[in-house]
Amino acid sequence: MIDAMGESTDPQPTVVVPVFNDWAALQMLATGVAAATAGGPRPRLVIVDDGSSEPGPDLAALARTGLAGEILRLHRNLGHQGAIAVGLCHAVARGDTGTIAAMDGDGEDRPEDLPALLAAVGEEPQRIVVAERARRHAPLGFRLFYQLYSLVFRLLTGRHLGFGNFCALGPAAARRIVHMPEVTVHLAATLLSARLPILRLAMDRGPRYDGRSKMSFVALTGHGLRSIAVFGEAVLTRIVIAAFWLAALGALVLLIVFIMKLGGMASPGWTTTVAGVVIGVVVQTVVVSLLGLLLIMRGRRAETQDPEALAKAMIRRIDRFGPAA
Repeated sequence: MIDAMGESTDPQPTVVVPVFNDWAALQMLATGVAAATAGGPRPRLVIVDDGSSEPGPDLAALARTGLAGEILRLHRNLGHQGAIAVGLCHAVARGDTGTIAAMDGDGEDRPEDLPALLAAVGEEPQRIVVAERARRHAPLGFRLFYQLYSLVFRLLTGRHLGFGNFCALGPAAARRIVHMPEVTVHLAATLLSARLPILRLAMDRGPRYDGRSKMSFVALTGHGLRSIAVFGEAVLTRIVIAAFWLAALGALVLLIVFIMKLGGMASPGWTTTVAGVVIGVVVQTVVVSLLGLLLIMRGRRAETQDPEALAKAMIRRIDRFGPAA
């Protein structure tokens, strides 16, 4: 919106960026964001220092980009998803009324795509806009692993993910997301489970600004498992259903085995062995799945999260830069 003096009256957008030691990449990202948003509303940066062991960043250099913002110094390393969650909680708790975006600080989320995400939210406070990956700058092994992960995720949850942390949330959507405990586990899966309208924009993933990714294969696998864990109830429900189908198949196999036994077509001991294996597998699968489902459903009754309390508990210090500092 524009007032009578020709000035924009729209609330200032906020961009949450988690960082662990990648201060050189962060400076390049801030410069890119400043250039990409030069013709529109300037976002406020909320940089989450995820317990970095290396000093930084240069506050004066960040201020020279023309952007203003804050650096949230956390008490300890929470991991990528936890850092983003604290940044989102901080933005909501301080009463930000504009669009809140999240993006990685290494350049793979391209600053030139940020205005499109912010604009797509528009005046819909409950809208979520995400960057659906069209092309990746990644080794072949990573791309094959990601395709396998996407297939497993779809089979277990019945949902298609296809996006990461690069997203923009309307103010109402942001308030809803930060009250979901799952946001500290996996942001993208939480967005998918929030039952809010999601607009997917196809965007290429950019190359890293500096160095190589620090995420190992083990860490990458854990990240994928956490996204599935967000849908734990749905996953276990599907497993229970599959277990009952397995039980029906087991009953059919037992029937065939006993018919063969009565017809004299089975060797001695073979019927007992097959029947024992089938019954054991079916019973264990059904019991374990039902117990897991009951535990998850019971735990969900007491789930709650106070975003202001989480932000206060994890933020050690706040450093400000830019004109507002």
